[in-house]
Amino acid sequence: MDLVDSSYLGAVALAGAVARALSRGLPPDWRLRLEAAAPDDLPEGWLWLHAVSVGELVLAEGILAVLRDRGHHVHVTTGTANGMALLARRLPAWDGGTGRVTGGAFPLDDPEGLASFLKVPPGAFVSLETEIWPNLLRELEALGVPRCVVNGRLTRRSLGRGGPWMARAASRLTVVAARDAASAALFRELGAPRVELGGNLKADLPPPRPLHAGWEHLRRAWAASPV
Repeated sequence: MDLVDSSYLGAVALAGAVARALSRGLPPDWRLRLEAAAPDDLPEGWLWLHAVSVGELVLAEGILAVLRDRGHHVHVTTGTANGMALLARRLPAWDGGTGRVTGGAFPLDDPEGLASFLKVPPGAFVSLETEIWPNLLRELEALGVPRCVVNGRLTRRSLGRGGPWMARAASRLTVVAARDAASAALFRELGAPRVELGGNLKADLPPPRPLHAGWEHLRRAWAASPV
């Protein structure tokens, strides 16, 4: 382990220890991650699908359905209280009675937080958009677990966050499916070894529900107005 890895591991270990000591006073999202644990009965080869919050969970539905229908056990994680509320509402439908879809909170990126998730290593880790965690990716690489980002999104501003830690994390990704050419270029600049242009998952979302009849009537009236 070199200086980049050891400095990050030291920082997250310290942050985790302090957070656990002060857990009662922390915001809900932090407490959620402190309490995160993988299910006890995850089968060998389970797939880890991570979507940080509500928007990413909605984007992940299509991927989840494909993986489930191909017979994989998928454990979905999220990092916010709003994401957990959406999981609770939609998990039964996502599972579809198969018993192959579970969900819960995403852990802190320190050894204690990750321990239960790596007890039975996943068959692959798939993350939505910009969720790349240095210690998790280091552990998964050591275990030979493929590490993927789907709908990868980066901006010039976000590129500068995390410094060498983020660059090291990106270098450990197996593949990035970027949502646009600009993001693809930035992932390559960051050091991701394989970047493909995968398109934007938002384009695959179903169309929104029709407007309420009253609003639809008003919309048509406005459209016909010369003003």
